[in-house]
Order: sequence, then C-alpha cells, then structure tokens
Amino acid sequence: MANSVHAFRCYIGYWTDNQKTEQMKKKLLSILLLFVASMYMVSCDIDEPISNKTKDPEGTIILSMTLESYSGYIGQLHEVRFWFDDSYNINAYEYSNDIVVVGQVKGISSIKMNNIPSTGWTNKAAAIVGYGYVLRYCYEGHPDNGTAKYHYAALYVDSEIPSASGGVLGYIIKALPLNY
Repeated sequence: MANSVHAFRCYIGYWTDNQKTEQMKKKLLSILLLFVASMYMVSCDIDEPISNKTKDPEGTIILSMTLESYSGYIGQLHEVRFWFDDSYNINAYEYSNDIVVVGQVKGISSIKMNNIPSTGWTNKAAAIVGYGYVLRYCYEGHPDNGTAKYHYAALYVDSEIPSASGGVLGYIIKALPLNY
C-alpha cells in the first residue's frame, strides 16, 4: 500500500508540474505575440516616403528644372512663374507671385483648389522630392487690401536629376494650372 500511495503522490506531482509548465508556455506565448504585434506596428513608420501612386491629370506639364533653366513657365499661364536659386529653392518670380508648401503628397493630382493653404505664403520654398506646392499670381486687385484675384498652379517635385559628380543637378517638376 505504501508503494501505491507513493505512486499516487508522484502522479499528482507530475500533473501539478505539467500544469505549471503549460501555464508558463501560455504566458510566454502571450508575451511573444504581444512583442511581435508591437514590432509590426512600429515597423509601419510614418516617415517612410509616400509613393506616387496617383495618375497625373490631363494638362500636367513635366519640366526638367536645373540652374541653367532660369524660369519655368506653366503652360499658357505665363504670369505664374518660378525658378531655382543656387540652393535649389523654388522661387516665386516677381513681386506678384507667391508660393506655399502643401506638404508631402501622393502626386500632382492630390493638389486641388479646395485644399490650398490660406497662410504660409512666401517668395521661396525648399524643393523636396515628394512635396507639393501651390504658386499664385495676383492678376487683379491688391493682396494688402483684400481685393486680390489670383491664378493658381500646382507644383510637385517628382525626383532629383543627378549630376555626374554625384550631387543634384536639378529636379523633375510636374506642374498643373489650377484655375485659369
């Protein structure tokens, strides 16, 4: 009888140890799944470049802008003009032209009349691949007294033009008149 009691105690001990092992495995698996899920979420970083998946709308003009091409004209809308300076800033041409940065966009078709910023207008902005810009030209009235009427054009910096020395020679710019 002593042997059967001892065997029973061993079986209970084995069962208790096995149950603890199973609980530990479940806890470790839960922790592992939580870790994997958090790594998956962190790997979707917001700083990753947005790919240009949008189709260019009809009327889009593609320009190869370098320092040698002083002024870029947008279609038949000759009042809205821009050029690059030595630091590859996009400069609004003349006093009645302004530029505003729209930010990172999926392509030129993402820039519409209904999402043009009302503030932040300046005479130049840094050219950044994947960013959208809006140029405007005051063709009537005056901006200071609120009577200005504007022609608008969208710009999208599509890619860099590499130089033979490894630097940047210029940019491929997509331009689209918005309201003329």
